[in-house]
Amino acid sequence: MNLLFDELGTPTPVTYPSRVVLNNKTLSVYTGTNYNTIFKSFDLAYLKMTKSKSDEQKCFVLGDNRDGAKRCTVCVLAGNLKPD
Repeated sequence: MNLLFDELGTPTPVTYPSRVVLNNKTLSVYTGTNYNTIFKSFDLAYLKMTKSKSDEQKCFVLGDNRDGAKRCTVCVLAGNLKPD
């Protein structure tokens, strides 16, 4: 998966490789293979997952229902897409 940074003001959104880990209480996004590379973590009880408005790359937005402050866009890698 890739993290998509479209808030940077660049003409083309910037993407970074990421790993998404789901367990029984949280969904966490990491920018590397080590635990200390955690980018965001969401409590599943308050997770809000929505389809990205520009869903050309099969992206979705992760947020927090309580305050909406935690937000990130995660996209499936192009090589992992399955035909419809």
